[in-house]
Amino acid sequence: MNPQNPDAADYRSRIRHALDSDDPLEGLIEEGEALLARVDAVAVPDVCLDVALVRAHRYERADDDADLQRAIVILRRGVASCGTGSWSAVPLLVNLGTALLRSFERHAQMSDLAEAIDCLVTARGVEGDFSSRSPVIHSSLGSALFRQAQATGGAEARDASISLLERAMQAASPGSAEWTQRQLNLCNPLFLRAEQGDQAALDRILRAADDLLPSADPSSTFEADILLVSSRACRLAFEWSDEVRYLHRALADYQQLLTHGDLTPNVAALARANYANALRAEYEVTGGVESLEEACEQLTAALDLLAGRPAEALKQSANLAKVLARRFEAMGDVADLRAAIRLHEEVVEAGSLGEHTLRVESKANLGTALLTLGRRTHDARATESGLATLAAALSEIEEVQDPGLVLAMGVLLGEHHLSTGRPDLAAGALRRALLALDQADVLSTGSSSRHRLLRRGAHAVQLAALALVRTGHPEDAVLVIEQGRARAVADALKLDVAAVDDLAASGSLQLASAYASTARELRAASHRLTGPQPERAVAEIRAHRGRLDALTRSIREVEGFEDFARPVDGATIRRAAGAAPLVYGCVTDFGSALLIVSGDGSVDVLDLPKLKHATVERLASEYLGALASLRGEHGVLDDVADVEKRWADALDTLTRWMGAAFMTRLCAVLAERHVTRAVLLLPGWLNLLPVSAARLSTGERTAVDALAWCYAPSAAALAGASAVAASSTARSAVLVGDPESSGVEPLASAAAEVDGARAAFSRTTVLRGSQATRDAVRGSLSLHDVAHFACHGLTDRADPLRSALLLAGDEQLTLGDLLHHRVSRMRLCVLSACDTAVVGEQAPDEYVSLPTGLVQAGAAGVIAAQWPVWDVAAAVLSIRLYAEWPREDPDPVSAFHDAQLWLRNATRREVERLVERQVSAVARGPLLDGLRHVGLDVRPFHDTQDWAAFAYVGC
Repeated sequence: MNPQNPDAADYRSRIRHALDSDDPLEGLIEEGEALLARVDAVAVPDVCLDVALVRAHRYERADDDADLQRAIVILRRGVASCGTGSWSAVPLLVNLGTALLRSFERHAQMSDLAEAIDCLVTARGVEGDFSSRSPVIHSSLGSALFRQAQATGGAEARDASISLLERAMQAASPGSAEWTQRQLNLCNPLFLRAEQGDQAALDRILRAADDLLPSADPSSTFEADILLVSSRACRLAFEWSDEVRYLHRALADYQQLLTHGDLTPNVAALARANYANALRAEYEVTGGVESLEEACEQLTAALDLLAGRPAEALKQSANLAKVLARRFEAMGDVADLRAAIRLHEEVVEAGSLGEHTLRVESKANLGTALLTLGRRTHDARATESGLATLAAALSEIEEVQDPGLVLAMGVLLGEHHLSTGRPDLAAGALRRALLALDQADVLSTGSSSRHRLLRRGAHAVQLAALALVRTGHPEDAVLVIEQGRARAVADALKLDVAAVDDLAASGSLQLASAYASTARELRAASHRLTGPQPERAVAEIRAHRGRLDALTRSIREVEGFEDFARPVDGATIRRAAGAAPLVYGCVTDFGSALLIVSGDGSVDVLDLPKLKHATVERLASEYLGALASLRGEHGVLDDVADVEKRWADALDTLTRWMGAAFMTRLCAVLAERHVTRAVLLLPGWLNLLPVSAARLSTGERTAVDALAWCYAPSAAALAGASAVAASSTARSAVLVGDPESSGVEPLASAAAEVDGARAAFSRTTVLRGSQATRDAVRGSLSLHDVAHFACHGLTDRADPLRSALLLAGDEQLTLGDLLHHRVSRMRLCVLSACDTAVVGEQAPDEYVSLPTGLVQAGAAGVIAAQWPVWDVAAAVLSIRLYAEWPREDPDPVSAFHDAQLWLRNATRREVERLVERQVSAVARGPLLDGLRHVGLDVRPFHDTQDWAAFAYVGC
């Protein structure tokens, strides 16, 4: 401090006391402004710094933008008075950079952010990296670079921010207030990594919150900041994993946060808005309307706190409107719907105050609400207004800007036009929805956001297919369905990632790296669409996509990668239908259809106007519920006999319904064409059902009596399987029998099963008991033409990639393992284990199972069980199969079909003859003991749950 300015020195001593207390600052501000007017030039830098500090402090207390802007003006004067390259300018530059950063956070003006970074970079250049003030500069500059990365999506700025903030944190004493604040600041750029799919970054944030919360003073602002970080991280973890524990923790964090009485209005509003979003997520999980009630209250309170921030208030008005619309759906109170309409109208009418995407989203939601109101109140004007508003919103946004929003609007318009008998208009709207799916395919390949989008997109595919059928374009409908299936399989199995890894392993490392890098840049650009410069993000996305297309063409020139990322076309479908017709389906609440594709590409339509999605979902849910009880998934110790009867009754009801609803007609159509085999590629809930066991309306005949049935995840996968089948043999086999594993019962019939298979091949590797380890099995798979597993299986319908075969030593061979372990020469794999054909219950996992993974990994065909199966029945089916194949019947599909029919109709006497002929005396004893309670002329496997348990996937 200049000794010739005692007034300035006295002022500095008094402001320090005031800033450390809650004393009013108005008098000090007035005094400081007066002092600036009369102080000599030498003291200007110091006085500017002091007065600006007081202004900035009052801004933090009262959130008055005038204080912040005046502080910036004063600090600029101070910097100008001493020159940017002097030591005395460093504190002024640091504080000016910090104030400009606050201004950017408030007004989103990129010029503020650019000036802030310039100030802090200059201060760093003057001060260096190793002085006592360097950590403060590192911290401020790291925070500014985080904002730059957040606004522009720049990975370089993000990583530089992390590096600087880590350096600043390391300079502070662990556990100190300074260290805690810098740890919290570091979480901000880590969130940018986490939101782009970096699990390690998210784990690091969660660990930081876990470490900081227990030591935080409940009355301190630090606890509030820590709770903000923790709640945000838990919300993100919940969105990725669907694990409710993360949602519960986020809700608890928000509740604790809102008990803090010293939150600034902006932070309080943000906390209430985020709490409302978490409550809405809780409603989606639990269905508890009280969650929506509380969400409405929190958003209303947030809006009261945002009176001086119109742009942020618009966002929360849109959120409140969405919650009110959701509450209307739950409660049916039209007043909620009308309130939502008013709020959306306010956002749409706000013009330049709102972001473009926010306005278009609100316009889309407004159209949806008006359409709903028109239907509910029979108000034709509201319906027409809703349709016009939706159409206008759809015309104002491109798929690249918000694929999810375009998808939602296209589906809603498509549903309306289908319900009013205008499939032509529906097809046009749904074409936009499918383009949005294609865009998502590029913008978020392999990511959790794309996974969620594809779940919604599965519905759009079904609607679009029906619209195309009803407008006379069944071939286009088949292509739409097949592309949707191929997309879903690729997403669920992460085939894009595997293909790039294979490319790198083949020697094209530079090409693979360029493709992966461009894909990451493309996804990063998509995150910037919601930032302050969406037009720039759109241009970047187009540029990156052009580069990705060029790289894709280059990759297709590499031997073995000719079909890399190649979209499914009609030729692929015709090739897949060469051996047997393909049966696709589209099931909606506006009617359904089956599409039969022949090898020449022609498509026959089986119209099913009375088959509705809601009916299929209800019956499938009842069937799956009984199946879950049979598996013991409900955790209730019911009487075993009662559980088995409920399961048998549910299966009987389902198979009879399937026959009456569509399978009798389908079998009749195929019989007229003299078809002996067909491949099922059915959608959604139908794909979860044992369709081939459907009882036909003619007596007790089933679909299996009419012809042989196979399943396939997609025509693309089936075409690949056909190529494998054409080039492979069936001379050798690896046979895995009853691996030793704790917690599961030994399979008494496994020895007979393996023994019966052994005689069918000229060369075998047998892995029994403790020999059947994961490494031994994986090492043998690529050495043989056939693999047979007589073991226990583990199904994970929530994450099919974790479904597994249980091996020795409690090891598991998962679907994920199989995808990474190529079995390109395998003609057939038999999974004689419970539930090995069970698929996921939601798109895109609805086509994914252990057989799917094996076909994708290179196996031509897979036989697997759809539910828990009696091990004796499984063993006898296998023994009968190998009695015919491969020596007597070279076609495994027909051999399996014959074995299944034989199993259903065979008496115990016939079974014993087969076993005695095919299995050694030592091995067959336990199997035959399992049939001692059955009469010699009784058919022990005549029940559907025994003979129909297994399905054939592939060819």
